[in-house]
Amino acid sequence: MSVVVRPTCMYEEDEHLYGGDIDQTMLKRQTWDGRYSKSSSSTMPPSLMMHLLKKRSPDSTVAVAAPDGDIHVHAIDPPTAATLKTRRLSSFDSTSSLRSTTSASMRRSASVPDLGHGGESEEDGEDTEGGRQAESIPGTGDSVAVSASEDVVPARDLRADYVPLHASVDHTKSSPTNTTIVVVPSIDLDGDELKRVSTFIENYEERQLYHLLMLNDPGVRVIYTSSHPVSEAVVRYYVGLRGNGDDGSTPSISEMMSRLYMISPDDNSKRPLSKKLLARPLVLRLIKRLSMKDGSDARSHFKRLNSIDNSASFLSTAGLSVYTGSNACDNLAHSLGLRLLESCGETMHFGTKQGSRDIFAAADIPHPAGTPDLTVGDEDLLTLDPHNRPGKKHWASHHPYIRTPRALAIGLARQILIKKNRPKKWMVKLNQGFSGMGNGSLNLQAIQNKSYDHIQDSSARIFAMAEDIEAVLPSNLKYECPSMTWDGCDEHIGFKSQVAKLGVIAEAFLDGEVPTSPSFQAVVEPDSRVDGGHSVRMLSTHEQLLDGQIYDGCINPCSSHYRSRVVEYGKRVGEQLETNGVVGHFSCDFLATRNPDGGWDLNAVEINLRQGGTTHPHAHMALLCGGQLMDDGVFHMLNGDPRFYVATDCYRDEGLKGMDDADLIALIQNHKDPLAIKIRWDPVCKTGVVFHLFKFVKPYGRIGFSAIGSSSDHAHILYDETVKFLKQISKKRTKC
Repeated sequence: MSVVVRPTCMYEEDEHLYGGDIDQTMLKRQTWDGRYSKSSSSTMPPSLMMHLLKKRSPDSTVAVAAPDGDIHVHAIDPPTAATLKTRRLSSFDSTSSLRSTTSASMRRSASVPDLGHGGESEEDGEDTEGGRQAESIPGTGDSVAVSASEDVVPARDLRADYVPLHASVDHTKSSPTNTTIVVVPSIDLDGDELKRVSTFIENYEERQLYHLLMLNDPGVRVIYTSSHPVSEAVVRYYVGLRGNGDDGSTPSISEMMSRLYMISPDDNSKRPLSKKLLARPLVLRLIKRLSMKDGSDARSHFKRLNSIDNSASFLSTAGLSVYTGSNACDNLAHSLGLRLLESCGETMHFGTKQGSRDIFAAADIPHPAGTPDLTVGDEDLLTLDPHNRPGKKHWASHHPYIRTPRALAIGLARQILIKKNRPKKWMVKLNQGFSGMGNGSLNLQAIQNKSYDHIQDSSARIFAMAEDIEAVLPSNLKYECPSMTWDGCDEHIGFKSQVAKLGVIAEAFLDGEVPTSPSFQAVVEPDSRVDGGHSVRMLSTHEQLLDGQIYDGCINPCSSHYRSRVVEYGKRVGEQLETNGVVGHFSCDFLATRNPDGGWDLNAVEINLRQGGTTHPHAHMALLCGGQLMDDGVFHMLNGDPRFYVATDCYRDEGLKGMDDADLIALIQNHKDPLAIKIRWDPVCKTGVVFHLFKFVKPYGRIGFSAIGSSSDHAHILYDETVKFLKQISKKRTKC
């Protein structure tokens, strides 16, 4: 098997690193063969390193990492696991111009410096000048500049023909698409909000491993980056879902693996992956080399041992796939000279809570009453970030939002007194959060029932009520996130401070019978029928499974009672987003409640301008089954058969804690366990269960999975059987 990165690098011998006995160290670790001997030369010739990496095995697994500023080359080939710590990655060959950009200070122990460990909030480290990102090397006066491609144009004009649903074409029978996808599953949301997530946020990066399923197309290469190296067992599990290729219907596993490159900085810092990569210029150069437009140069340094036509240009439609757009991802795409396949940072406002309300109003879609509401003059409540500084690029700094408790209280008072909205409670939401953790509920029943009629002036009445509301905000606001408080603590910033930074909205809580939470998922993509135009392609609809307001999983498709309206409203949202310059994935969440007449009321509640919890289950089905979504909102394979799924990100069992992902995968693939056989993905029938988020198993006893069936009932049966399977494992482990 091969997850191959073959860096032709210069190796600097170091007695402090290997105790002065490099030969025996290499032989003991079984990294190199016995023909390599120590010489007076201070470098290992690039050709020799290439030879040794290939000599190891064309199917060995090699990953590149840069923890704490050092490059690591991991050669994983069970039963051995060897690591060479390269102290200086200063060139890709003896004539590379990369050497000239490497300062003398980089020949110290920190060869690929981590250029700053700050950046937990979006704006840090993103100021650029002249199209270059210059960064200081800690402890020196030197800097490294990452040059951007000279012919980079705005992402909107460069969007590649990339959608997980490109699998709607049977690529085993068509010509290769010659596409390189660089995957950076960077969760570029507000750093202070991400701190509240009790689990390791970087573990969510494995949601985007669905890109590995794209390797079924012989013309696709995938360069996958992650904060920490992905387990070899997990990589092989995903690539093996297609089958072993023995029948010739799909490429062989080894051939698919030869087009897969896994790169990791192995970085524990609390900042998004995009910034971890931007802080390592030489790693960026490695990625750029691997995805060069002229495939011949890349192949001269990284020879691929596979049967793909080596004359093909693999960057004909290359692109950078990210979890969510951001300024950091914009800089990353610019530095790599790649198309950004999601929304750029400047459009992120339309994925905020207030931006969502703006879109809903423009699209004439029902949504909850709330503030800000321009029909009652709330524009006077909106302000820019008072702490904004010149050159600051944080999306929230350049949009007027409600940023003070006083402004929020006035907006609520206007809703109560002018609009006569008196719900049981109000939902107060930070403009950006993760999985509903920036939300809280506010009970204002006592104030709503209080009479202010003795105050004759209407403005004075509003301000009097606003004073009362502001006074109870710290005590009455109940947060979805247990660690959230009004004033904050040593570990977490307070809600009040986040209001000033991110802005806030308040909406009437929609109370109704049998509330459900359907969602619409789509992508804004280029439309070949219109010169320079874009269109909205629907991907899926879902019923979201929520724990309070926190996402747990989904059922595809959503209920037929209101599916047509979900689709209609979702397309309207997409058209408004396209008009405002948005490209890439988006989802729109709704709240459906049964009315007294037996019908269903549908209200839009928020837009997620990113990939999310419903993206990877849909991609699993689309890429493994092949097909497209029909007008009825149901996915159909190429032969016309429908497919449905039930998915979760959050199955938990204490008995699974401490379990290695390789051990769990071995049990999933156990050919003697009837239950494992029943739920296992069947590449012929195209039904079964796909597991994901393996990184959560060992520390938390948590695993995700998508149960894909030929009918809704079949999908639910597979889901229930998977729960039985996992409980069976837990029970056996508990007994042991």
